[in-house]
Amino acid sequence: MSPRKPFPPERQVTALVLPEAVRQRLDALLSVEVLDFRAMALAAGFDPATSFRGKSLRGIDFGPSDLSGFDFTGADLTGCDFSRAKIEGALFVGAYIVDAGGGVTPYSADVSNSEPIIEVLRRIKTPITLIEGGQDLEGLYKRRYTASYPYTQPDILAQLADDEDIDVRWAIALNPSTQPKILATLAEDGQSAVRRAVAQHPSTSLHILACLAEDEDKEVRQAVAQLPSVSPEILASLADDKSADVRWAVARHPSAPPHILARLADDGDHEVRRAVARHPSTHPHILVHLADDGDYEVLRAVARHPSTPPHILARLADDGDHEVRRAVARHFSTPPNILADLVGDEDKGVLRAVARHPSSPPHILARLADDRDREVRRAVAWHRSTPPHILARLADDLDREVLQAVAQHRSTPPRILARLARGGDNEVRLAVARHPSASPETLSRLAEDEAYFVRQAVAYHPSASAELRARVARCNDKDVMLVGDFNKLTGKNRPRKIR
Repeated sequence: MSPRKPFPPERQVTALVLPEAVRQRLDALLSVEVLDFRAMALAAGFDPATSFRGKSLRGIDFGPSDLSGFDFTGADLTGCDFSRAKIEGALFVGAYIVDAGGGVTPYSADVSNSEPIIEVLRRIKTPITLIEGGQDLEGLYKRRYTASYPYTQPDILAQLADDEDIDVRWAIALNPSTQPKILATLAEDGQSAVRRAVAQHPSTSLHILACLAEDEDKEVRQAVAQLPSVSPEILASLADDKSADVRWAVARHPSAPPHILARLADDGDHEVRRAVARHPSTHPHILVHLADDGDYEVLRAVARHPSTPPHILARLADDGDHEVRRAVARHFSTPPNILADLVGDEDKGVLRAVARHPSSPPHILARLADDRDREVRRAVAWHRSTPPHILARLADDLDREVLQAVAQHRSTPPRILARLARGGDNEVRLAVARHPSASPETLSRLAEDEAYFVRQAVAYHPSASAELRARVARCNDKDVMLVGDFNKLTGKNRPRKIR
């Protein structure tokens, strides 16, 4: 046997020189006679109140250690064993304990992943108390965190409701676990931010909301008006509020009754009237009243509202604001006679809206087919009501998207498709090859097209004869065959839907 080769120089073992502070900590740890977590933490120089926040302590068996005074806020306690430890007086806010890869700890049995440890401990009725926060910065941090934690017990929240720090009380008012009786106490807080948080809480009773509706701070009253569960009686009282912001919130409330919206339709603030005009529950007679408003945004909102009657749309069709006229042209209730009046509008956006309107009759589409704006002509070519003679005129258009729309229209006659099949655009000829009304002569012509996807569409056309398919196959067209085989496998051989 050959002698073992020495390690190369770069793998030679070197002595590890530790700093004096680290050596002292190691000596202190080695001097601990009992394997106790508290004793070892103190020997290593750790502070139980600060050193373990947010740290990863996975899989530690705490044994019979006394953990009182330890702060495990936000720590990862996955797989830890607290079965013998004394946990009274420890802080577990935001900590997590779950099953660690198959080994089940006493507190994670039948517990779903990422369940807060305080919930686990509460379930098994383990006595746990929070550290009393002092007046220093450390105690303030603990009280604020405890007040905002959603799993804090109600009796602790009740104790913290009288805290001198506003952030603690504000956090309790926002805590989803805060009970109504605690919210009633905070509703009388001297800080408006706390009262506003109470007004936004879903568990606040209607009696407390009625009291907050008369609060001296307008932001508190506005918060009450924005609460989804507020009663119509409270909204009625806030509709006469001296602040326009509060009345605006009432006008925007989804449950605002029509009689309140009718009162706010005469409000002196234009933002309030705009909110009424946009509200989905606004009655037509209120919209009739708002149609005489001098604010352009109010008129736009009336023109867009689904409940606006046709005679009001006819009046707004002559408005000087082009956005109002566009909204009228888009409205589904606009009658054909009003659409005919809008054909002479100078704004292209109005003409495009008329060309896209589902109720536009053929005589209106015929006038728009000669418009100079290509977007208008495209809309006419796509319209379902465009008759064949208008499509024949559009077949001579110079815009390729207009030609594509004509080639895909369901009412395009075979003679127009034959004309488009002689065009120079590949996409137009492809649309013709897919059209169900394409004649056998047109398909025969496209079977020899220069574009392989056009020839492929001919091969899959439902009216293509067996002789025509055989002719395409005899061309030994590799591209067509490969794509055809792929489409057979994927089911993509269906013709495109014709509009």
